Amino acid sequence: MTRAQDWVSVPAAAAAVLLSLALGSWVLSLDSKADEPAVASGAVVASATPQRDEVVSPLAQEPGVLALAERSRDVLVGLAARPGGPVELVAITSSGEPVGDGALSVKVGAAAVTATPCGAGCFRVDEPVFDGSPAAIVVEVERPGKPVAAVSFRLPGDLPADGETLLGKVRREMGTLTTLRMSETLTSGLGPVVRTEYRLEAPDRIGFETSGGQRTIIVGKRRWDREGGRWVESPFPGSQVPTYVWDGAKQPRLLGSTTLRGTPVQILALYDPNLGPAWFRLLVAPNGRVLEARMLAPAHFMTQRFRGFDEPVRLEAPS
Repeated sequence: MTRAQDWVSVPAAAAAVLLSLALGSWVLSLDSKADEPAVASGAVVASATPQRDEVVSPLAQEPGVLALAERSRDVLVGLAARPGGPVELVAITSSGEPVGDGALSVKVGAAAVTATPCGAGCFRVDEPVFDGSPAAIVVEVERPGKPVAAVSFRLPGDLPADGETLLGKVRREMGTLTTLRMSETLTSGLGPVVRTEYRLEAPDRIGFETSGGQRTIIVGKRRWDREGGRWVESPFPGSQVPTYVWDGAKQPRLLGSTTLRGTPVQILALYDPNLGPAWFRLLVAPNGRVLEARMLAPAHFMTQRFRGFDEPVRLEAPS
């Protein structure tokens, strides 16, 4: 496998063996080490995980549903629920393996309930939700030789409002930016946290530095990496700026509002079945700009913070 610090992502054309997650869809491996989990800064590498049954939540893709996720250490639990029930749960570990039958237990309120398998890593609970009363759901996952992973969800009394209008505003505002800065943190739930600082300049310029010491500049179809005190040039497939990890996500629901660093924001939940799958929460300012994005996908727990909207950023090819 590969050290977390040695995976970096940059926008580019889609690659057949990769899952498109962060700024685009190209991930380059720079080094390898067998005993650490693979984490890609801004992307999940499909070929880096063992072959497994696909984990999907059929209910999460239906209309009129709320899709959420939480994680405990390296265990990811996704939830989908519709008014009147059922509640559908999917559980995935950092190895990419779905949680087996009998390893998952569920409580709704103080009562233990039966979870019926509905596919690889998928379980259904026939309990009424969004019936006017809030519901607390606790999910525990047991694995031999490891601590119990427990996550909790608090569902409101009614299905949260549709967020399609706000998502459209986000796409219009974020899609027309000419420059942007982003700070990203990423972990698999085990091992180190990868930190990456990005500078983006439309239509095709990217610069980033990782906490592992990687420095890269991309201009069009050329790439430069800082190695041994000098810039090493190589070809690159091309990129498009700006693009975002949530571009293909659906099922927008409004989870309420809060304040982030003094700015009022709305909380927008999204779901993308094609990215692992992946669940998102965007903190959206009144002007439609995303100030923070949280993503949960198998072995890929990421937070991106955005700033410097349309402020001067000059990215040039190194001399």
